[in-house]
This record gives sequence, structure tokens and C-alpha cells, in this order.
Amino acid sequence: MKGIMVLLVLLAMVLVVGCGGAGQGISPPAELTMGGVSPAAYDSTLVGTWVIVHVTKDGADTACSIVEAWPVGTVRQVLEFSPTGACVRYFYGASGSAIKTDSGTWSTSAGSITFAWPSGSYVRAYSLSGNVLTTTHSSAAGHAYVKQYAREVALTARDTALFKTWKATAVSLNGVSRPVSYLTGSTTYAQFARSFAANGASQRYLLGGAGSQLIMLPKQGVQNWASGGGVVKYLTGNYQSAIYTIASGALTIWQLDAQGNTLKVTYGRYGAAGAHDPLLLGARHPVSGTINGVSKPLAQIFGWPTGSTSMKMIFAADGTCEQPVYTGTALTSDELDKWYTAAGAINFTFARGPQAVSYVFSGTSLTCSWTDSGGQKVVVFAKG
Repeated sequence: MKGIMVLLVLLAMVLVVGCGGAGQGISPPAELTMGGVSPAAYDSTLVGTWVIVHVTKDGADTACSIVEAWPVGTVRQVLEFSPTGACVRYFYGASGSAIKTDSGTWSTSAGSITFAWPSGSYVRAYSLSGNVLTTTHSSAAGHAYVKQYAREVALTARDTALFKTWKATAVSLNGVSRPVSYLTGSTTYAQFARSFAANGASQRYLLGGAGSQLIMLPKQGVQNWASGGGVVKYLTGNYQSAIYTIASGALTIWQLDAQGNTLKVTYGRYGAAGAHDPLLLGARHPVSGTINGVSKPLAQIFGWPTGSTSMKMIFAADGTCEQPVYTGTALTSDELDKWYTAAGAINFTFARGPQAVSYVFSGTSLTCSWTDSGGQKVVVFAKG
């Protein structure tokens, strides 16, 4: 009987607690209610490190440093999301050392990121496309901002749509138009081109002279490259993660320069359109030649610079043809030409002007013939 009485007392206590009468009840833990809001979520696709590359204000490109209020001397801002809700914002100087570091928190819900920094909290709508993060918001003053970040990630693949030589057609710095010569630093060699090869090599060309096809020597160093998810990375030279798009045959690349400015470069195809006989692809060098049926030195046939001893014709499938000339093993001159094939002829656009060259194969040997002001010329080329 005594045991039953004890049980009844305990039940009565539970009922009182459950009703919460007169403020005497015990509330459940706050993390279970949160005022009806679900616990913080963290979009796992955002976890990692991101560098801001491109910002627009009311649709116009502008400097990341202004919109993000970079400390003086900052050339890179990096955002790091951890899977547990911690967030760190780094501001790097030209030396590679952090000028300032902010630690905060982040969470995501319904397509928005909530940030909490020591300076305050805010919410940004976001979208993710491959390795490109885009955030959008409007300020209290009514300005619309779009920010794009490139994911800092190891890349090994290469976008086949990039496999060609591209010529710069427009340049801007933080939204301000610049001449293409801004990329070359030379008014003599005022044109810029870049190739993306399937083997991972990216060659930069500073071009000028007749037809803007002569290559400034010494040539720029080769950069290795890889791409993925809308980001291209140059893996040697100055480390860069750039955002790119290809639309209607034009390539646009946004990247930060050494001073932290957003550099936007628009490119068009460099090479000639049309057919490109696959038997011609690769490097060839002349081994013998005649003018009007009489054997002549190759230097005379091609008009090489004084002292030059050899040359190559390097045909690429995108319609570009590079013509390096050597003295021994030293590069004497070089030009980047265009070519296509039709009706048994190679149609060139050389720096000196257009030229149609008839060609035939005999095994691996290539014989070319053409007529110019020097007479009828016939040259035999070997591979390599």
C-alpha cells in the first residue's frame, strides 16, 4: 500500500511539471525548440576555400577591394568554410602573408548564406555552378551587388573547348576599358594571344609588326594549365585561379592581377576557319628547295634574317601556324600565322600577306610550290 502511495505522488509531480502551472514547469532545452526554427544547416558543397575574383555593382564591373572594403595593401581575399559552421576571411598582401584575418560563422537555408562576423551579421543569396560561387544582395542604398568566387581546388582535367589559340579583343581593369597593349606592356607589340594545348601547356604571345603576327622575343614562358567547373588555373608562373566562360565563339576570362585588380579579357579565335588537312599537323622543316628549277639556299628562298640557319612550320588543328627561325639552336625570329586547306592548296595569312601554296605528299615528305616576286619556288619538307 505504501508503494502505491509513492507511485501516485510521483505521477502527480509529472502532471504538474507537464502543465507548467504558475511558472513552475521545467522548459525543454533551447536547442530543441529554437522558436520553431530548424537547427543551423551547412551546405556541404560550399565547404572549402574560395577566392573572390569578380564583382559587379548595379551590373557594372567594379573593384573587389572597394566593395569588400579590403585593408590597405590587400591583393587577395580568401573565404574559408568549415563543415561545422566556422568561417574565416583572410586578406593577403603582395608578399603572400595575411594582413588581416576575421573569424566568424556561417549557415545556409533556402538558397541563402548567413554570415556572422565580429563587425556584424548579414545574409546573401547564393548559387553554385561547378567551382564558381555567386552571391547576390542589395544594399540599404538600393545598389545591387553580384560577387563571384573561384574555388581553390586541385584541377587535373582540361576543357576541350579551350584547345586552340585565342587572340585578345577587349580588356578592362575593374570595369575600366584598357587597350590590349595593357597586357603586353608594349606599343610595338600591342596584340596578345594565348594558346591552351591538350598536353597542358599554355603559351602566351606578344604580337606586333606587319599584320600584328610577329612574336616578340624572347617568348613568354610556358604556363601549365588545367580547368574544371568554370575555373581555369595556371599551374606555373604566377599562381592564378580564373573564372571563364565560352559563348558564341568568344572566351572571357576574369582573374586578379598582382595588385588585386579584376582583369577581364575577352578573346576570339586566332586561327583561320575552314578545313585543316590532318596530314599537315605537327612540325615540319625544309630540307631543300629550288627557284625556277635551280637549287638555291633555303635562306634565300624564305628570306631569313642574316645568319639564320633553319626554320620550322608548326601546323595546329585550330588553323594557326607558327614559323620559328633559328641561328643554330637560338631563336632568331618567330611569327604566328593562319592557315586552311582547300583544292590541294594551303592558304596562309603570313605577316607579309596572303599566300596560296600547292602541296603534295610522298610518304612522310611534303613538297610545296608557289610563285611570288622571287619566281617559282618548290621546297621539300621533312617531319620534325
